[in-house]
Amino acid sequence: MDGYLPIEIAPGEVIVRAIKTSYHYDEKKKPLKPSAFRPQAERDDVSVMRKRHLGNDGCKDKAVEVAAKAYIGLAALRAEEITAVKAPVVDSREGLFLGHAHIEQGTPAPLSGQTADPDLIERWKAWADTARYYQDSAPQTPGWHGPDII
Repeated sequence: MDGYLPIEIAPGEVIVRAIKTSYHYDEKKKPLKPSAFRPQAERDDVSVMRKRHLGNDGCKDKAVEVAAKAYIGLAALRAEEITAVKAPVVDSREGLFLGHAHIEQGTPAPLSGQTADPDLIERWKAWADTARYYQDSAPQTPGWHGPDII
């Protein structure tokens, strides 16, 4: 973990998202669902973590804290894979925690039951298809016990 974390996020920096069952992941089909990157209704950003600062253990521990019993694993993208789909990933530590970031999507997600803008749906799908998913073999045990998150 870095003791100092610059605000600027480098293109190759690993960005990690907490994954929840069944909302984010289909146990039978095994792929990440586009909903893994869908913001809450009327928000245009999703919370992610900067592995550079938190490391594997810190990302897992923060994911468990946020997702509680729904947590099943982590998804990783490099910042450049996020921005390739026309959305910035920005440091958002202020008022949260050092190592927190947001993927800003520019258009708020619709209320539940309403259809999202097709461009947003394509963006969520692209990230879900590109992300590397790491299922956690010990989701309620502190610390990460799987392969390096890259």
